[in-house]
Amino acid sequence: MVWFSSIINTVGALFIVPAVFGALLFALLAFCGLLWSPFAAIRCARVARGRGLNTSLFAWKGFAFSLLYLFPRSYLMARIQGAEASRLWVGFAYVVLYYVWLVVGIIIVIAFIAAELPKALNPDPALPGEANDLNALIYLMLAPFINAILWAVSLLLLIRRDRLDRRNQGDTAASSASAYTDPEGATAAIIPDRAYTNPFGFSLIGAATTLFLGIISIGLMFEVF
Repeated sequence: MVWFSSIINTVGALFIVPAVFGALLFALLAFCGLLWSPFAAIRCARVARGRGLNTSLFAWKGFAFSLLYLFPRSYLMARIQGAEASRLWVGFAYVVLYYVWLVVGIIIVIAFIAAELPKALNPDPALPGEANDLNALIYLMLAPFINAILWAVSLLLLIRRDRLDRRNQGDTAASSASAYTDPEGATAAIIPDRAYTNPFGFSLIGAATTLFLGIISIGLMFEVF
């Protein structure tokens, strides 16, 4: 059975390690997106003005989308300029996002809780600090639960919206030439539906929630609170 255990460990490492590196990359992108957001707003407003579109609206969208790991902002810029991002690359970005979110935000946290729960249920009387471990884990248990709900809801909304848009493809296509004559129609066609940006926003909320609950749990374990 040693060989079987070795295979399981290898598969687990191949499954988890890329997700951890992906989480670090998303954290970096979130930080860069925060720094870039004012410039994204200015850039989107300038390009929108050249297309005869609402500059203040696109400035706000550029700012907000930049905060979401930069990906939606890049997609929005392509749409404003009359281009269309590759469906392959867009799909790849969603796959990576959901994969990292599932492994790091849900599975790893659940595995940690499962590993620590027996010790928390049977604390060592000689170590008074362990009495708080169960309370700490109870707080932490909320994190994967919240992330799982956000993960599933965003994915279902994304799939449903994508199917709807593919059925209606071509009917509401944005045109840079028509932006001057029908700016409202062009704006509605250019700005992606919330179902497409929710995964980025929900995953960011999930990450912030996990971080917050993790800090509370650590504080309880070490009797800081």
